[in-house]
Amino acid sequence: MCECNNSISKWTPPPDGWMMANVDAAIFKDPPCIGMGVVIRDHSGKFISASCKKMHLQVDPELAEAITVRYAVVYAKGLNLQHVIVASDCLNIVSKVKAPAMDRSMVGPITQDIKNLIRGASFVFIHVPRGCNEAAHVIARLAHQNDGLMWCNDAQVSIRAILCNERLN
Repeated sequence: MCECNNSISKWTPPPDGWMMANVDAAIFKDPPCIGMGVVIRDHSGKFISASCKKMHLQVDPELAEAITVRYAVVYAKGLNLQHVIVASDCLNIVSKVKAPAMDRSMVGPITQDIKNLIRGASFVFIHVPRGCNEAAHVIARLAHQNDGLMWCNDAQVSIRAILCNERLN
């Protein structure tokens, strides 16, 4: 998941048998839209898949992150992945998805949909520092110019060095 030591953070792989889906949202002003990024790796840190998607919405960062976490769940389920840890640097959304109570905020319908999507599945949600989410951030930024892309088994060029460095550390 993510080990932190005196504000230094590094990505660490999930436990054996689990996948880690790092997620991040990017907000663009011109044109107004959000970019969603998901990067999935296995317990050895090996790249499995990534995806970016653009939505033409003008929303606040919390709502963008909620939409992105939902996208990551749908994406992982579409790949038929079992035992997925969804890692986001948005503590509010992670807390709301994990909370048993109904969320009556603006993101409530999305967090409730996430809970419905994972019912009966093995999904865990964790908060990670931004430094542990760099690859997902880069993929989310790609969505501005490249909508709806997906990579399987072979990482997108702009994140290869990040993935390699995180795997070695």
